[in-house]
Amino acid sequence: SIEKAGVIIGGDLNIIYPKEKTVTAFLALSISNGKQQEMLAKKAQGKSVVHLGNSDLEKFEFYRPTKSEQTEIKQLYQNIENHLTLQQQKYNKLKTIKKAMLENMFPKEGADVPELRFAGFTGAWSVRTIGEILSIKHCPIEMKDEWDYQLVTVKRRNEGVISRGRLKGKNILVKNYFVI
Repeated sequence: SIEKAGVIIGGDLNIIYPKEKTVTAFLALSISNGKQQEMLAKKAQGKSVVHLGNSDLEKFEFYRPTKSEQTEIKQLYQNIENHLTLQQQKYNKLKTIKKAMLENMFPKEGADVPELRFAGFTGAWSVRTIGEILSIKHCPIEMKDEWDYQLVTVKRRNEGVISRGRLKGKNILVKNYFVI
């Protein structure tokens, strides 16, 4: 919904002027969610550009409470949207911090100590190959039914080891895996 005067939008557009007892943001929420959206989608025509005629909109039915309740509903959704925006900003900030920390908590090329360390840790990091600390096993593998296995995934792009759950015995279906 456009709630500001002096705004012009070009293109394939239906312009709706609500009558006195309809809150525009409530109307926008009503026709763009749930069953109402599905009903409008059925009326739309076209393949690459979908069109919805004014005559279809004119006959469209939707539930409308009192204007004060419409305002409350609109306000609730605006509050949720504002909260989501703030949370997204916090999330983006934390991702930036995480990236910066990962870049500084591991030695740079040619160095053997990271720039950023926890208090009490000193000394050079040792260099190992994956083959020195892990051994690869190929399927099929024999796993003991009475043993409990922790299945993990190593994600790319410095996102670490992610748990995929606990399994018993021979239920692990992987092409190959590393034993730590």
